[in-house]
Amino acid sequence: ADDNFKKQELLEKAALLDPQSAYIQARLGGIHTWIYFYGSDRSEARLVKAKAALDKAMELDPLLAEVHQDLGHYHYVLADYEKALQEYALADRLEPNNVETLWRQSLVYRRQGKFEESYSAMEKCHVLDPKNYLYPSQLVGMATMVGNAEKFDHYFAIATELGMEVSFGLYLKEIEKFGRNGDLDEYRKIVDEANKVDHDTWFHVDIAYYYVITGDYNMALKHLERRKSEDAVYQTGYVSDLYWKAIIYKTKGNGEKSKQLFEDALDDVNDKLEELPDDARMLLSKGKILAYLSKKEEAVRLGEKAISLKSIETDKLQGGDYNYHLANIYALVGEYDLAIQELRKVYEVKPKNAWIGYLLHDAEMANIQDYPPFKDLITEIRKVQNLD
Repeated sequence: ADDNFKKQELLEKAALLDPQSAYIQARLGGIHTWIYFYGSDRSEARLVKAKAALDKAMELDPLLAEVHQDLGHYHYVLADYEKALQEYALADRLEPNNVETLWRQSLVYRRQGKFEESYSAMEKCHVLDPKNYLYPSQLVGMATMVGNAEKFDHYFAIATELGMEVSFGLYLKEIEKFGRNGDLDEYRKIVDEANKVDHDTWFHVDIAYYYVITGDYNMALKHLERRKSEDAVYQTGYVSDLYWKAIIYKTKGNGEKSKQLFEDALDDVNDKLEELPDDARMLLSKGKILAYLSKKEEAVRLGEKAISLKSIETDKLQGGDYNYHLANIYALVGEYDLAIQELRKVYEVKPKNAWIGYLLHDAEMANIQDYPPFKDLITEIRKVQNLD
């Protein structure tokens, strides 16, 4: 995220020096959409800046392929995938066999749930540009999505050799090696590896998660202290340190301390909602806090409002995160069948995805982990993924 703001600054300076460059305006519009996409700034003002730069780029040179690449990305960020593909088709016509255009098309395919088609397009990108770590690093994640462990290891080795970011590599490994079937020994190896390398501060929450699962709450709290405040905001969620600490103290059995932290977390997310009243991430965050505070009706209302904005229906890749958060709320307030219903929506779209480890160990799911329909879902996932 910090890099994108630096890129924005450089592009704005370049635009002042060369105001007639369609390329610079397109890339400036593009960086605004990336900042919005990654969740660093989800304001309408950010989208207005993106559109203004892209409109100017179109006025300056409507026949420049990069203009249509960045216009496509603007529509991609807004989940208008058909418009995005139309722009990418124009870019391809203007500059055939451009790997960047093919890459962006592959990203749309996976948001549409066309995972095999996306995987195939990414492999073509890797063939066209074999020295770029981006393509194999994303193929690692796609291998997890389609349930191909062999390809995961294959592309992980290539991406690592080409310079994949350490933290991203650790995260991908966590999902496949722990998330696939809940193997805590594999998770421990990843944590041990992380403790020996210079990783980004956001990965401390993943390390803390391991220590919560294994009952080392002091170590969990120590790692949370190493996060930056901006690490609480990510693409599909908002999890403050206050909220994490509340869960830890609740798991430890300190209800009084936990309740105070949940109330502090509520004040925090209310501040966020003043700035972003319709941000699904903040609505779900508040909904989960209220669920822990036994305010069922309002918790459910906020969670369901969030799902009307973002869900697996509109984004087959990450939209399921929002359904998962709503399932957390339902589980916390005793609506177990509704929780299973949301989880099944995700499972139907991504049957091969690696998430059993999280389902079995998520503290927010603790209420339903012994519920027979939940166990049936786990059994079904294991059968489909040939894990038994």
